[in-house]
Amino acid sequence: MLRLVVVDSHYTGFCACGCIAAATCNSCGTPLCEEHSRSYPETPEGVSQYAAAKFAGAVRLVGGVECESCRAEKGRLALQEAKNEPAEPLPDHWLDRAIALHTDQTRSPDEKRAESEPPPHLTASEVIAEFLRRIDKEPRERAQVTRGTLLHKPEFVEGWKVHCGTDEYTQQYADGSSERHPLPVIVTPGAELLGPPDGADEQNLMASTWEPVYENEIDLELLVNGVANILVMARYEP
Repeated sequence: MLRLVVVDSHYTGFCACGCIAAATCNSCGTPLCEEHSRSYPETPEGVSQYAAAKFAGAVRLVGGVECESCRAEKGRLALQEAKNEPAEPLPDHWLDRAIALHTDQTRSPDEKRAESEPPPHLTASEVIAEFLRRIDKEPRERAQVTRGTLLHKPEFVEGWKVHCGTDEYTQQYADGSSERHPLPVIVTPGAELLGPPDGADEQNLMASTWEPVYENEIDLELLVNGVANILVMARYEP
């Protein structure tokens, strides 16, 4: 018996995954199934926000269908173009520099770390004094400084919390995972630095009775970056 076979006029062969191809790459002619005609390469890690945006635009804003490999090559060229462009200039003052780095989109994380080192003779006291001179928002966090008794309620101080201790604590999450973080300190409006005592309950640091923290217990770079972040976020607070 004579059988009539109808061939799909869009048939272009087989995709590398083994599925029937629905299109071909406009650049190299590779057959692509419907799924792989919409595959995009992942943005490389460790690049600046500006470079990541350039990469995303290059791999997605192409004319017609392209394979992932050809899209990746366009992305690579866009990344190289972004890297060749000059970075945003940074201020001279150490705190203005830290603030600028928080919002800078032209530097990679590694470049930001290299630029964020504070001056060699800077002290935590000087950082706190400059922070308090600039902050124009009321503190919204507090720490306990005396325990409650039958006759007296516990006492608290208000301040701004910054994770900048040289020691770390473990934070547990509901899914069973955990992460290590620098110990927090509270910066009070009176320029005090207070932190949880040795042996404080890692699961509930804020319930501990906090006490003074000294220069050798502070990671200065984390402190500078922490207060810079508070100043940046304060711009958007009501």
